[in-house]
Amino acid sequence: MSATRVPIAFLFDVDNTLLDNDRVRRDLSAAIDGGVGAERGTWFWELYEEIRRECDYVDFPHTLERANELVHAHVSEADR
Repeated sequence: MSATRVPIAFLFDVDNTLLDNDRVRRDLSAAIDGGVGAERGTWFWELYEEIRRECDYVDFPHTLERANELVHAHVSEADR
């Protein structure tokens, strides 16, 4: 009989324990603003907070996914 392998994920709480979250946010915000501009950067962080409230935790991949969907939906509408 062979054993079935199940993927294991380890979750670590790094809320200001291992990382300075405020510093990470400032650095990330500067990079986002530099890449897409301050107005879109502000929009991204508003979306980030909306998803944080919905999920009751930070879900950065979900935020990026939804941002991508919204941007592509907006581009598609502009092409019509």
